[in-house]
Amino acid sequence: MWKQMNIGRYGKRAAAFLLLFSVGLSGCTAGSAGTASSQPEEEQEIKIGFVAKSKTNDFWRLLEKGAEDEGAAKNAAVTFLAPGSDADAQTQIKEIQKLIDEKADVICVSPISDEMLLPALQDAAEAGIHVIAVDTDSSLEEKAACVGTDNYAAAKAGALRAAEALAGTENAGAVILRGYLGDTTHDARESGISDGLSERGIRVEKSVESKADTAKSDVASVLAEYPDLSLIITTSDDLTKGAYDAIAESGRTDVKLYGFDGRADIAALISADSFLIGTTAQSPREMGKLAVDNAIRVFHGEKVPQNIYSPYEIVDADNASGYLEEAQKLLNQLGGIP
Repeated sequence: MWKQMNIGRYGKRAAAFLLLFSVGLSGCTAGSAGTASSQPEEEQEIKIGFVAKSKTNDFWRLLEKGAEDEGAAKNAAVTFLAPGSDADAQTQIKEIQKLIDEKADVICVSPISDEMLLPALQDAAEAGIHVIAVDTDSSLEEKAACVGTDNYAAAKAGALRAAEALAGTENAGAVILRGYLGDTTHDARESGISDGLSERGIRVEKSVESKADTAKSDVASVLAEYPDLSLIITTSDDLTKGAYDAIAESGRTDVKLYGFDGRADIAALISADSFLIGTTAQSPREMGKLAVDNAIRVFHGEKVPQNIYSPYEIVDADNASGYLEEAQKLLNQLGGIP
C-alpha cells in the first residue's frame, strides 16, 4: 500500500506558476503526538498517509503529485487516499482508521467535516501518530501544524477583484455559492467573500450550499429568484463550472461570475469578453510537497510553525493565458486536464 515515486523536476517557469503554497487558518495550534523513532534516519522509511477530499480534479491530482514527489526525494512512502465525493466524510473516517491500523507515522488530512473527523483524528493522536491538517483546518488539539491557503484573506482579495467588475452598478447584489456546510475551508472563504463585498458596498443576497453535481441547477434557481442579480461568487471551482453553464444557458451573461481554486479548465474560460471574470488560484503541488516536508520534520522531532503561509494568485483576463499555459504543462505530466 505504501508507495514511492521517482518524479522528475519541473522547470523554473512551472515552479514559478505554482507559488509556494502553505497556509494555516486562524485557530491552528501547534502540538505533537508520539515520539520520533531512535532508528538511524538513513535506515527509516517514514510512512505518511494522506487523506484528501478527492482524487478526481486537477487540484487534488497536483497535490498528490507534489506529496509523492517530495516523499520520493526524502525516503518517505506516501499513501494518498480520498473518497469518491468531496462530501463523503464517512469514507475519510474509514481511511483514517485504516492508516491507524497500518501504523502510519504521520497522517496529513483535509477534513470534509471537522466535527465528524475529530474522533478519528483523536484516535490517531492517541496511537502516537502525528497529524497535520492540509488545505482545511482541524480543531484537533494535538495536531502538529496547518498547511494550506489563508482562505479568508484569499477569498476576500478575490471578492474585491470581482467588485471592480461591478463598478458603476447601482444596487449591486451577489449570491455566494459555497461548498459543504461544516467544512472550515468553505466557512473561511464565505466569510472573506462576504466581508470583501460588503466593503465595496455590494449586498450579499444569500449563501447557497452546493455540490459539483448540483451547482448548475442550484444557480438556475438563483437566477430565477433574483432577476436583478449582479454577481455569483463561489468558494470552489468545482462549483464554478456548473454556475458557468447555468448562466450561459440562461442567457443572463450580465451576471458576473468569480471562482476560487485556479482550476485550469476554469482559467481557460476567462477572457475580456467573458462573464467569468476570474478565479483565485492556489498552488496545490507545492502544498503537497510542503505538507510532506513538514511531516518528515515533525516525525524527526523538529519544531515546525503552527501556521505555514504562502501566496495566492488572482487570475483574470490580464494573466489567464500565461497561467493556463503553465497549468497545462504540469497537468500534461498527469495525463492532461480531466
